[in-house]
Amino acid sequence: MLAAPGAALPPGSPAGTPDGFCLTNAAQVLGLSPLQTRKPQPVRIRGRITSYDPGWVLFVQDETAGVFVDYTGQPLPVRPEQAVEVTGLATQGRYSPIISSPSIRPLASAPSLRPRPVTLAQVYLGGLDAQWVELTGVVRHEQVVEDRLELELADPPYHLSVWIPKFAGQGNEP
Repeated sequence: MLAAPGAALPPGSPAGTPDGFCLTNAAQVLGLSPLQTRKPQPVRIRGRITSYDPGWVLFVQDETAGVFVDYTGQPLPVRPEQAVEVTGLATQGRYSPIISSPSIRPLASAPSLRPRPVTLAQVYLGGLDAQWVELTGVVRHEQVVEDRLELELADPPYHLSVWIPKFAGQGNEP
């Protein structure tokens, strides 16, 4: 069950204030101002993992947006595109609001999502942090750092580093 924005949640819900208020989608989290994130807001969203590299990053995207989840616990038995429910607190991150103190529960299903096509110029304009995007460019350089593949992607005059986690080596699927 997904609650409407600001709706009351069922008794015993894992997140929410005593009056039952809870943010229920990633766009609501990202829409918080720095002032609003000074007092952490309860969150419960359902979406899909778009990137997970244990100890580095966890991004979850729902139908409205993508958001960084500040998870620092033991590696999770999850994979990209897996459906999950994330409960936690909306707080200020480095670039935008994030979900901290999360609890992550795998789900059997979630709505299908598609990455948003963008250009490197749009990436440079900003505002796409944590969003699941698709872009095209020319690979100018590649290197393996630990178990991650780093690609330098270019579409002149722009360039961008892309990291692919769990890269096992040349010719192997990441």
